[in-house]
Amino acid sequence: MLMSMFFSEYTLYKTFGESMSPAVKDGEFVVVKKGTYFPQRGDLIVFHYDKENLDYIKRVIGLPNDVVEIRNNQVYINGKKLKEPYLSGKQSVEDFGPYRVPHHHIFVLGDDRASSYDSREIGAVPMSSIKGKLVDY
Repeated sequence: MLMSMFFSEYTLYKTFGESMSPAVKDGEFVVVKKGTYFPQRGDLIVFHYDKENLDYIKRVIGLPNDVVEIRNNQVYINGKKLKEPYLSGKQSVEDFGPYRVPHHHIFVLGDDRASSYDSREIGAVPMSSIKGKLVDY
């Protein structure tokens, strides 16, 4: 969950929770470059989740038409093991998928997978819900 202050090209958010730790910690301020762009795998983004009327920070894992699967605590994209140097140590998570990301959507995960509320629960995120990309992460 996030709290924001607006500027013309950037938004400053204060984070709440540990789901993006260690990249982004609880109570940290982050700068988000607003605007439309095509997300890349590994980007940290802010998106709006309409059902809860909240903004979230998550990491882009799957792009449109990718097949995402988690098995044995490892993420696979289109059958290939995803390298995730941003994670801190091995994480224990439930198996998931395979799941094909719909057109015009992305699949997002938190870096602290055990405590993250992400695409495993809410589904793929529409690209139209993306508010921007975190700067310098």
